[in-house]
Amino acid sequence: MHEQRALIVEDHPQVTYTVRPLLTELGLLVDAAKNLKIAEAKLEKKKYDLIILDRTLPDGDSFDLLKRIEESTTDTKVLILSASSTPDQRVRGLQLGADDYLAKPFYPPELRARCMRLLMRSKRIPVIKVRISKHLVYDPIQQVLWWKKKKRRFTHREADLLQLFLKHLRRTIKNEYLLDHMWSIEKSPTLAAVHVRVARLRSHLKGMPLEIHSVYGIGYVMKYDS
Repeated sequence: MHEQRALIVEDHPQVTYTVRPLLTELGLLVDAAKNLKIAEAKLEKKKYDLIILDRTLPDGDSFDLLKRIEESTTDTKVLILSASSTPDQRVRGLQLGADDYLAKPFYPPELRARCMRLLMRSKRIPVIKVRISKHLVYDPIQQVLWWKKKKRRFTHREADLLQLFLKHLRRTIKNEYLLDHMWSIEKSPTLAAVHVRVARLRSHLKGMPLEIHSVYGIGYVMKYDS
């Protein structure tokens, strides 16, 4: 069985810390390299399904590595994640073989969604619906929650938050965890923003057997009333 792997080529530890769990959630084994030399050594030893590539690294321009990846493989998906995101830079990256280009600061759920799309295009991961029970099913691609014959459609941000709660169903999620996973690593959202986002999701779940309860001073927990 093919072990699905991803490589993060990034010199900022905080970015790697943020990106790694997003890829792990997609079922990927994740390696990291802080410069081009380490990345090249890893690429010689292993085959990767997905590479997250920083634009500028301490020992050179990642576009040189991108050209070599393009020449040596046809089914590795590459997403450039960079603060260098002028239109010319994006076009150049795509011309050299990148499959996608996302600017920093980035929104973590958007990065996860882009990676999922790339892997689906290469048929590396299946499209899986989340079945909470016999009558309650969530489709993460269509962002629709089905309850018997009722359905509720969510915006991208609501869907990201819903998926996070479903992943931790019946377990308390701390406010700090929500902050880390729902906003860009270079933005400074407040707890008030978390409360607003959760309140909106609560209102859209009315009529469904899923309820979000506040855990005073800690965070929230989603419960399923079957």
